[in-house]
Amino acid sequence: MILFDNKLLDDYEEFNEVNEEWDILSYANTKYDVNAVLTIYKILFPEFIELDGCIFISFLFNRKDYVGWKKECSSQRELERVVNSFEVFDYFSLNDLSQSDSGLSQKKAKELARIFAHTWSVAFSTKYPDLKYEFVIYEEDANVSLSFFRV
Repeated sequence: MILFDNKLLDDYEEFNEVNEEWDILSYANTKYDVNAVLTIYKILFPEFIELDGCIFISFLFNRKDYVGWKKECSSQRELERVVNSFEVFDYFSLNDLSQSDSGLSQKKAKELARIFAHTWSVAFSTKYPDLKYEFVIYEEDANVSLSFFRV
């Protein structure tokens, strides 16, 4: 099971200090609506696309990019790794990570990548129990990304 420190949640501790019966559900109820939760579920447990013997996460797949990468990549493994690449700051920096100090942002990005890798692996193994794929987190400079590909 993946757990993380609630201190990574902005203002959770402040709410906790002034509310006697405060818990994670109270926090979520204050911060998010049903649409946000449903959207996050679709990101955490994505749908997959099968194409040319490869498997891709549907919301990361772009046919035009795929055609270009298919010409550039030397193997299905490399093609899956590139097309399934997900840089955390590319998708979440506008609303949250850029508002925090950079050290905390980096820590949040790493934690989010770890959670995505875990949930994507669960979703993948549920749909494809007989296939072997690797879910990998990359850290380069200030960027945190993850991807998956055939082993």
